[in-house]
Amino acid sequence: MSGSCIFCGIVRGEVPSHKVYEDERTLAFLDINPSA
Repeated sequence: MSGSCIFCGIVRGEVPSHKVYEDERTLAFLDINPSA
């Protein structure tokens, strides 16, 4: 995967995130600023 967007960094593990699910095709993580 090439790219410098925030999502690319999350997938590569360069940007911290709270992952709730991950498999070979899918990655689900919590929003950093959830609205009520």
